[in-house]
Amino acid sequence: MSEQIEIRDGLLAHRAWLEGTRVAISRDRDKMVLAISGGALGVSVTFFEKITTVHGSWLPLLLVLGWGLEVVAIVLILRSLHCSEAALEHERERIDSMLSGDGRDPGWSNINAKKTESLNSRASVLAVAGVVAILTYAVVSLVA
Repeated sequence: MSEQIEIRDGLLAHRAWLEGTRVAISRDRDKMVLAISGGALGVSVTFFEKITTVHGSWLPLLLVLGWGLEVVAIVLILRSLHCSEAALEHERERIDSMLSGDGRDPGWSNINAKKTESLNSRASVLAVAGVVAILTYAVVSLVA
C-alpha cells in the first residue's frame, strides 16, 4: 500500500510539473514571436531603406528570400509550440489514466513530441538560412 501511495505522489508531482510547463510555453510564445519577427525584419527593412544604395539589381531578391525564410521559420516555431502543448496535454492525460487506474503506464505513443522535434529542427535551419541570406545581402550592398 505504501508503494502505491508513493507512485501516486510521484505521478501527482509530475502532473503538476506538466501543467506548469504548459503555462510557461504558452506565456513565452508571444514574447518569442515578437522578438524574432520584430527584430530580424525591422532591422533588415531599416537597412534596406536607409543604408542600401543598390536597389536595381538582383540583390533585393536575396533580401526577400531571407525575409521569406524567416517568416516560414516563425510559422514553424508557432506550429512547434502548438505541438509541444499537445504533447504535454497527452502526457498529462497519460498520467491521469495511471492515477485513475492501477498505476500502470498505458504505453500511449506521443506523436506530438516527435512532431515538435522535427518542426524545431526545420525552423532552426530555415532561420539560419534566412539570416545568411539577409547578411549576404547586407555585405554585398555595402561593398557595391
